[in-house]
Amino acid sequence: MTINKFDDTKLYELLGRADIQEIDNFLEKYGINSVDRDGRTFLLSTIVKGEKN
Repeated sequence: MTINKFDDTKLYELLGRADIQEIDNFLEKYGINSVDRDGRTFLLSTIVKGEKN
């Protein structure tokens, strides 16, 4: 099984904009189970970001 990897610096920029459509596009491109360079998933990366909306 191949795991997709994403650039976490792009993810943090994306989360900062909080555009749901862009986030959806990101997840469609990389997948919900994709990981960053440290093995963190999208969900874990959003928790690390620490934003509460």
